[in-house]
Amino acid sequence: MSCRVMARGVGSILLNYLLHQAKAAGVRLCAEFRATSRNRQMLITYKFAGFTECDRRGDVLILEHPLEAIQPYPDYVDLRLPPA
Repeated sequence: MSCRVMARGVGSILLNYLLHQAKAAGVRLCAEFRATSRNRQMLITYKFAGFTECDRRGDVLILEHPLEAIQPYPDYVDLRLPPA
C-alpha cells in the first residue's frame, strides 16, 4: 500500500473492514509481514489495529487479530460497497 494512502488512514480503514468481515464469517484473520526498508509503517498499522505476533517463519512475521475489539470506522468515512 502506498505511503501516501497510508498517511491518510486508508490502511486502518481497510484493515477494519477485513476485521469486521472475518468476525462476521467466524474465521481467523492472520497477516504475513516481511520487513523491508520501506514498509515499517504497515507493521505499525497492524500493531495499532490490534494484531499480535503468533508465529515466525524465517523472515516472515505472522500476525493475528483476536477479533474481540475492532475499532469503529472514523466519522469522516462513508464506506459503501457495490452490490455483490
